[in-house]
Amino acid sequence: MQKDILIIVGAGGHAKVVFEIANSLNAYRIVAFVDETTDEEKQFFGIPVWRNLNEIQPCSFVVAIGDNKVRSRKFHELLSRQYKPVVVAHPSAVISKYSSIAAGTVICPQAVVNANAHVGENCIVNTGAIIEHDCEIGAHSHVSVGVCLAGKVQIGEGVLVGVSATARPGAKIGHWSTVGAGAVVTRDIPDHCTVVGVPARPLPGKAPQSSGSKL
Repeated sequence: MQKDILIIVGAGGHAKVVFEIANSLNAYRIVAFVDETTDEEKQFFGIPVWRNLNEIQPCSFVVAIGDNKVRSRKFHELLSRQYKPVVVAHPSAVISKYSSIAAGTVICPQAVVNANAHVGENCIVNTGAIIEHDCEIGAHSHVSVGVCLAGKVQIGEGVLVGVSATARPGAKIGHWSTVGAGAVVTRDIPDHCTVVGVPARPLPGKAPQSSGSKL
């Protein structure tokens, strides 16, 4: 079977995880990591790290960068250059055939995506995360290690849900908001808001200036 050529954008810790997942699928020939911040020649797992994309024609890619805003920017940059985003999902992940995973998303080991859940493009569903039935995950979001989202949770674009956080059934988390590690979301969270604690509350000075939602 001919393997697709794949580049991994990023060369940090998350890129190592993505490399191992992609390599386990036996569907890709990973030719390079791309990291514009590197100032020296180096390799990951015997694969070169390039500073730019000038050395290869458009091919498949996945962005392996944890920062949601940077990952979003890189994703759109590569789309504009005719590169093709792919889904990279670890074989141990449990993904319902009645769910949908958009292009560019990474599903890490032991993650669960249940029936009628929809995960947007360029997301990270990290190790052991649970996305229950009927959830909606917006593009460029990161559902961190050990997160548990109950049924019908709605997450906007660019959201970070921190390690081991949980959300009650039907909770809504607004665009580009952050849920701190271990937080328990019991009420809706507006856009551009950072919440922490049990139950989750806005950090001092971090609540939005105006919003129709209340915590």
